[in-house]
Amino acid sequence: MKNRKQTCEQILAFIYSTRKKAKGRWYNGAKNINGISVAFKGIGTWLQIFKLDLVEQGFPMELKAGEFKRLILIHSENHLKELERIELERSK
Repeated sequence: MKNRKQTCEQILAFIYSTRKKAKGRWYNGAKNINGISVAFKGIGTWLQIFKLDLVEQGFPMELKAGEFKRLILIHSENHLKELERIELERSK
């Protein structure tokens, strides 16, 4: 995976821009970011659904904005690390 950090930041930016437009309403989005299929559904800082490729996560409700951002980055980073591990295993 080229530039894992940049991909994580792009995922975060996509979710944040969609969330900002919703202002207190439910929001959702789906997009391919650097080969990663990203999909989500949420309201405020609660992501009821957060999918990276076929791996689905849910978030706790009523997170502070900083916790929300941190969880998105952590889940994105962990997913990309796992993809890199799988690619490495396949190349052996």
